[in-house]
Amino acid sequence: MKEKTVKINSDDLEFLKISLTPPVFVCVGTDCVMGDTLGPVTGHLLTRKHNIPCYVYGTLTSPVTAKNIEEYFKYIEIKHPYNPVVVIDAALGKKDDIGKIKVSDSGIIPGSAYKTNKKRYGDYAITAIVSENNDKGKEDFKYVSLNLISDLAETIAENIAGCFTNL
Repeated sequence: MKEKTVKINSDDLEFLKISLTPPVFVCVGTDCVMGDTLGPVTGHLLTRKHNIPCYVYGTLTSPVTAKNIEEYFKYIEIKHPYNPVVVIDAALGKKDDIGKIKVSDSGIIPGSAYKTNKKRYGDYAITAIVSENNDKGKEDFKYVSLNLISDLAETIAENIAGCFTNL
């Protein structure tokens, strides 16, 4: 299977440019499962490589996971009550959609493919399809290509950083 990374349409990130307060990025995932590393790798790139003028939670050294996401969002509600919150996470989808990046203005329900969570988080979401949603979804999630994760995380981080280069 040939993996492809689809670029983000710059119009999809327009909300970052017009926000009156710096956005908060919550990069969800863990480095314990390859398919779930997209969020922490993206957070790592945003803080270490691009150093964007925003708040970033969820990196390789300090991940936001299913176990601690509720605490992070309680903190964010107190610390950043008026800032738009963008959740970045890996997702399962159709086989033909693997490698696609999607932006939505409704936040996300992390772990919804596994029905592990019912709560919606964030004002916006950036998700990337990293594996097929099928009967083996959880198993396949472990064996996602590092190259795919790296390409997707870099694409997301570069597009976000690009929104702040001429401010």
